[in-house]
Amino acid sequence: MVMDVVLITFGIVLLLLMIYMYLKEQDSNRKFKILATRVDTINRSLYHLDKDIKSQLQESKEAIINDYNSLITGNFDMNGDSSQELDDIKQGMEHLMYEVDSLKNGLQSRVYALESGLKSAVLDRNSGGVDKTQQIVNYYQQGYSIEDITRELRISRTEVEFALKLARFQ
Repeated sequence: MVMDVVLITFGIVLLLLMIYMYLKEQDSNRKFKILATRVDTINRSLYHLDKDIKSQLQESKEAIINDYNSLITGNFDMNGDSSQELDDIKQGMEHLMYEVDSLKNGLQSRVYALESGLKSAVLDRNSGGVDKTQQIVNYYQQGYSIEDITRELRISRTEVEFALKLARFQ
């Protein structure tokens, strides 16, 4: 009789613990999906920003070169002051190009830091994160489709796609 009560109590506690773990996993998956969506949005924004910077940089280079060539080939008296001014303009342009390149490198390093932080956050999400990510990559390399992997590992399509995306950065 007492043993039955202990077993029933133990079963109820175990069931409640399983429900709690299930709810926590659902919450983690929801947060993971939100994080993945935000990272994709950031990556798209960074791509467009990089594209805009490159096009504006190219347009600026062409405009500066055209202005510089028109100054050099112009029909005006090149005394010492004008020559010095042209040299100052050239140095200013070189400094401007250096600043633009350093901004671009800074942007790339920030993107890399964001991706690295995201990888560690995803991998530290739970103790089985590394194993699950490796399983996803292994299945994908064996020729499994994303749908097959989701069914096999019982995880969402978004999580599989995100793990594969992360694996390409490594």
